Amino acid sequence: SSDLPSLLPYGLTPHPSEEDKQSIPVIEQTGLTRAQAVKTSSFYFQSIGIFCLSLAGMGISNHAISYFTDIGYSPLTASTAMSLVMTIMIGAKILLGAVFDKIGSVRSAILTGLCMIASTLSIRFAGAGAFMPYVFSVCFGFGYSTLTVPYSYLIGQNFGTREFAAIYSLATMISSLGNSYAPSLSGTLYDFFGSYINVWNIYIVVSVLAIVTLTLAAKISKQKGYGQM
Repeated sequence: SSDLPSLLPYGLTPHPSEEDKQSIPVIEQTGLTRAQAVKTSSFYFQSIGIFCLSLAGMGISNHAISYFTDIGYSPLTASTAMSLVMTIMIGAKILLGAVFDKIGSVRSAILTGLCMIASTLSIRFAGAGAFMPYVFSVCFGFGYSTLTVPYSYLIGQNFGTREFAAIYSLATMISSLGNSYAPSLSGTLYDFFGSYINVWNIYIVVSVLAIVTLTLAAKISKQKGYGQM
């Protein structure tokens, strides 16, 4: 009904005085616009890195159980290993977010890539011992988390907050492309090679490319000061 008072955010008065207006903090937005960001080499290095992470992460996720059973593990062991990945991700996302805040963009880019490299290596050598599916669970719990957690942090650090949402939307679109093509790519490569070993070898290379390009993006952005413009 029109007789009911309108709801306002806590602490906000309906008719603020000039003194109230002056006391409201002004948050200065710094960084590049989307139009400026897409003209930098950092944006394209970061885009390649994000695409590579998505390709390796989703390429592994959708085929890990099949691979484990192919090399002799029971369906129970294979499914348990993947279930553990989901459980480990809960803590991994919190831990990675906390670490990123402390170590800066360049080291965060390196850590992001290392998590995915560890994931690809652990599944590549999953046949080395009965404990390896669980080593994979730990590594991939962190590696799979890098498909979401680092994006917002690295974009904010590399390009600032002026048009964060616009730049982030491009990054998620690029990530989605990798996510959508990766499962079928893994299957196609498996059919071509007749084995998952070469598929994992390719994803190891892709993960190395991710760490190189993400680190270059962070270093260039830091040197140019894009986030503070």
